[in-house]
Amino acid sequence: MRRAIRRGVAVAMVSMIVLGASLPQAQAVHWYRNTGAGCSEADGALTDDPTGTTPNVTASVVIGHNTFSTGVSGFAADPLLGSPVTRIKAGESITWTWNSAHCHSVTSTDFSSGTTRIFDSGFHWPKVPPEAQRVAEGALEYPLLDETPTMSYTHTFDTPGSFGYFCVHHALIGMNALVIVDPA
Repeated sequence: MRRAIRRGVAVAMVSMIVLGASLPQAQAVHWYRNTGAGCSEADGALTDDPTGTTPNVTASVVIGHNTFSTGVSGFAADPLLGSPVTRIKAGESITWTWNSAHCHSVTSTDFSSGTTRIFDSGFHWPKVPPEAQRVAEGALEYPLLDETPTMSYTHTFDTPGSFGYFCVHHALIGMNALVIVDPA
């Protein structure tokens, strides 16, 4: 009897691993919706622009389930093409919206130093999460997206250049993208 139970548990574990490995990265299960991972609840408009300035938002990026996307679905338009690229001009801004219930960041680091932050939203999840099918509350949720997100982050790019960015916890599974800022 015990052998049968152990065998059943082993088969179930192998099945979960195979299922998880077979999912596209945008649909991978998600474990980070807690403060233990350095994440916090937030809502509203976040920005690191100077107080009193009005950003000239010309582009928006959806933060989906382990992806950045310029499409409404929140999934990468074509995973074979790599990370999304957003192109703007100096003086323009981008707004990222948390269409996912999970914890993510929009973080860019200076490659020469490896640590100096160029821009950083902080690591947050929306206080009012979208409805999603749940396997285990707060741990495993399917990647259904919120069509009316309650949280966003805006950054104005004053200097031309290329700025790679990523999610702090999900960069290794491909949650990264690029902003190209042309001269005004």
